[in-house]
Amino acid sequence: AADACGASRFRALVGQPIASVDRSALPPRTRIISPGMMVTQDFLPERMNLRVGPDGKVAALECF
Repeated sequence: AADACGASRFRALVGQPIASVDRSALPPRTRIISPGMMVTQDFLPERMNLRVGPDGKVAALECF
């Protein structure tokens, strides 16, 4: 259940500039979360959340 969204398949994106990410290759319902962005707190383990750091690079991938 820890990887219900398949985030492990996209592990190579961590550290890459968000501008270079092919969003069409991401799973449906993926959220790209920028610093300071407000997001809902509903728990959907099959949804991938891609967190962007203040430097504009992918900082983390999470399922929730």
